[in-house]
Amino acid sequence: MHDRSCNRREYSTKNCHAYQTPEQIVKSAGIVLYPEDKTKLDLVGDLADGVGLQLNIDRATAFIFTLYGKTSTVRTQAATIKDMLPKKVSI
Repeated sequence: MHDRSCNRREYSTKNCHAYQTPEQIVKSAGIVLYPEDKTKLDLVGDLADGVGLQLNIDRATAFIFTLYGKTSTVRTQAATIKDMLPKKVSI
């Protein structure tokens, strides 16, 4: 069963399955999970829908970055370029 809704920047999908890890859940739902994304599994108190776990994904911000003539799509949880550089660039 899939139930998708979109509200502003939030996107949700309901997927019934027996998986217990974020990686298994997103694969089952057809969602791409990037290494920079943060995941959190929470127990759902109301089991009326047959769902016991809720996976929340804090998506990393993706942007195009050019350094020394090389252009790449980069994802980060950092709030600023200054905070992101030490994690992404070996200078």
